Amino acid sequence: MNKKGIFKTNLYILIIALILIPLSGCSPKSETSTTEKEEVKDASYYGIIETYLTTEEKLGDFQYMYTILEENYPFFEVNKRLNGVDWLGNKEEYERRIIDTKNDVEFFEVLKDILRDLNNWHTNLFYGNDYEEYYKNYSDYYSVLSNKRAIKRYNLKESYNVSKDLKANDSSKESAVETDILIEDKVAYIKLKSMSIDKSFHDRLKMLDFLPEINNYEKLIIDIRGNTGGFDDFWMTLVSGLTDKPLVSNYLSFYRGEYRDLFSGYKVDGSKRIEELDEKILEKLPPEIKTNFDYYNTHKISIEPLDPSNFYYLDYHSINFKGDIYLLVDKSVFSSAEVFASFCKDAGFATLIGEPTGGDRVFEIIPLIALPNSGLVVRFSCEMGINQDGTINMETKTVPDIVVDPTPHKNFRKDKCIKAAIKDKRH
Repeated sequence: MNKKGIFKTNLYILIIALILIPLSGCSPKSETSTTEKEEVKDASYYGIIETYLTTEEKLGDFQYMYTILEENYPFFEVNKRLNGVDWLGNKEEYERRIIDTKNDVEFFEVLKDILRDLNNWHTNLFYGNDYEEYYKNYSDYYSVLSNKRAIKRYNLKESYNVSKDLKANDSSKESAVETDILIEDKVAYIKLKSMSIDKSFHDRLKMLDFLPEINNYEKLIIDIRGNTGGFDDFWMTLVSGLTDKPLVSNYLSFYRGEYRDLFSGYKVDGSKRIEELDEKILEKLPPEIKTNFDYYNTHKISIEPLDPSNFYYLDYHSINFKGDIYLLVDKSVFSSAEVFASFCKDAGFATLIGEPTGGDRVFEIIPLIALPNSGLVVRFSCEMGINQDGTINMETKTVPDIVVDPTPHKNFRKDKCIKAAIKDKRH
């Protein structure tokens, strides 16, 4: 690989990390409606400090956030169809709730619940540890993190070591990969708990070291149930180490509003105005895309068999696996894990087993907002991914080839997904 290729690879890895780094509020639990009240805790619990905002300041922050989302957020209509929530229409209710808050912590809780009503795990209010993690590693790329009010709100110390290396956490983090032989000489198993960032390279080597042991196996089961994402290069390395041929899949994404254009790090390179898209293609897509969106981009995922010339894996090559591959999925599969699931199905790499995924396949950096009065930081989904059948990925998700109860079981012989893979005779 030449230097230009290495630079592109490193840039790609950085972008994916920026997109998919987990947040405290980014999990299946964040799907809860605002009707479920949570006990308000001390400010330190949220990693913020109390600054005694006025009601006018709180409402000003809400209006600022509301306007940005109104103009840029892609899933209002999807939320109506799936969850019966008219988020934009709830504005007066949200304002009443904000007026009723007595301090900054209550405002934090209400704002968190208002965002939770969007039912999107990429749309969150930052806790203190979220802000610290982003500031530590990505402040050069997210200028809003240097907002003075944000630094004060999250009580970031002036002496904070911004250059702290992610690798420092490697030894203290549990491996995100489990490997096992379920049936000797027949069925192998790899569990990806997450697309780990902190131990990404170590775990990728762990996967590649396991593959030669199962080269002649009849079946490989890859389990990503409960995996909410993290790092695309993680699963791409596994696919590259297994495939005996190049694999390609293409996707469309749509965007609205102008917020991305305000920050160089958020801009979508190569995007085109929606008027430039072939009318025949546009007619097959949900009508809201034509009326509510401004521009689009195409994304090509291309994976070649791993060979020793790869700069990062000089001692490794693809095992050219000839057996059947199965991917186990559930509704928690999201973000980077969702990219993996949809690619496996669309490229014909694996048979999917379980239940429909969580969706929201994204390729671009997810923007952040620093609220002007409170300094609180909000992350929001800003990309509508389209499935190859023309449906919205966030709405229809990725549907498995074999639908069964995805609940994991410690005894693999009682795990319905694993049993379905072992019994499958379709190949």
